Amino acid sequence: MLAAVAIPKYQNLKENAEFSNLTKILSDIQSSVPSAYLNAVDLDGKNPANLKLNQIIEIKGKGWSLSESQNQYGYVSNGNHLLSIIFESTNRRLFTVMYCNNFPSDYIKNKCKNTFKVNAEGLSKQRIDF
Repeated sequence: MLAAVAIPKYQNLKENAEFSNLTKILSDIQSSVPSAYLNAVDLDGKNPANLKLNQIIEIKGKGWSLSESQNQYGYVSNGNHLLSIIFESTNRRLFTVMYCNNFPSDYIKNKCKNTFKVNAEGLSKQRIDF
């Protein structure tokens, strides 16, 4: 009986920890990319047209991948795409997309939708111009 109760609770804890981690990473990226961009361009003299996202921030770990263009990071867990970070250097723009409907449990889907402004498809799209 104890195992039947413990497994679902552990599952929610694991998913909740993953969601909390993604939320923290998203917040850190949204606040750090504009200043890192300005440092790279204004202080280091890098050409904005050649600047890639992975040159100003680096995200590593299980589930993370960098696109071939080196301007987009994606996070996938258990085959579900949960987060995209897209950088447009010449436009001085950062897009983030949280895929709330792709979380496996209804609990985390609802938590995601209550945490972020989402559209009808369950996507939280944010744009930061700097």
